[in-house]
Amino acid sequence: MKGVEIGYIRPPIKVHRVATVEEVQRFEAAGVDYIGFHVDDDAFLGIDNSPFWADDRYLLLDQLPELLNSVVHARPYVETTLDIANSVIEVMLAYGVTLLQVNSYLFPDDTWMAAQKQKGIEIIYGNQYVVPEDDPRFLGLINRTWPSLYGIDLQIFPSEEDAWNLLFAPSAEVMQDIVTLPDIEELAKKLPLFISLNYTKENCTIIKETLSGLPIKGLSMTLSPTKYGSFHTYEIEELLQILRALGLPTK
Repeated sequence: MKGVEIGYIRPPIKVHRVATVEEVQRFEAAGVDYIGFHVDDDAFLGIDNSPFWADDRYLLLDQLPELLNSVVHARPYVETTLDIANSVIEVMLAYGVTLLQVNSYLFPDDTWMAAQKQKGIEIIYGNQYVVPEDDPRFLGLINRTWPSLYGIDLQIFPSEEDAWNLLFAPSAEVMQDIVTLPDIEELAKKLPLFISLNYTKENCTIIKETLSGLPIKGLSMTLSPTKYGSFHTYEIEELLQILRALGLPTK
């Protein structure tokens, strides 16, 4: 059939830090598979004067029910701080949501983790990243214990201007000192990875064609107008254009 890519299976798409019902509806209409919300009362209210993201995408816990209730087709998940995690999980469970994103440097203790496992909570471990000169065997990731693991959000070369081409086709000069696509493929065979890259309208076609053949959990995209060297970030209209380039039915 004309216009259909025969044999192509699109990797699942994970979009994080959605902040309004309208945004939920737009991403749902586009066929996004995972929609994430970032709850942090102190950052939202400005009580924490040094939030990681210098933007307005933090949410209050009181906003979470309406947003979770607005997700119909995608799987919702929530990221939060440990000090309010129990309250957030209580709200999540009330809406049948069992997917939580935590940061690796904020691991709670084993007792807390065991309690969440009993509730059926699955965890995405965020804030993981790889830089070019890292050990290509990723021993730190492979050998680590990941309780209640659902997926690992892996930022690939977030400080590099063109992370994709550096991963996909490194020059001969840097080939010996850089993590390459086969390294990522080997890691993906051992751990469930959501891959974050410098997605653009121009490189989406080759990325989707290449990564669709890898055993990855999905493609990860983070909403924020703030550009950090440890995250690939996008504003919403920019991200919708990228999704359209990936073949999703955005408007």
